[in-house]
Amino acid sequence: MATFLILPPRELLEHAFREFANRILPGVTLPADVTEDFLERILPVQPDDTYAVHREDLPDGDNLASILCEAFGGESGDRIIEVGPPRSLSVASVRESIIPAFVSTVRAAR
Repeated sequence: MATFLILPPRELLEHAFREFANRILPGVTLPADVTEDFLERILPVQPDDTYAVHREDLPDGDNLASILCEAFGGESGDRIIEVGPPRSLSVASVRESIIPAFVSTVRAAR
């Protein structure tokens, strides 16, 4: 089973990461791609197949499970962990779900 880690937009993560780094390492210049480097180092050591997807990389649509199945190869039973935008010193909100056995990938007519 795979885990899809749905991350906030890159710009928000970058801002939060730099804000944190400035608090613990004041005056230190960070490379432009520090957030992506961090994610590339952290994700491979996760216990299962974990795929990070930034919000802005998702196609438009209402059903996240369907989008992940269509665009990223998600399957029934895969975990979805949605990480909310970082807020100051608070922990980001997290919402977990599982891709159900039947996911409609066709939009209903309205």
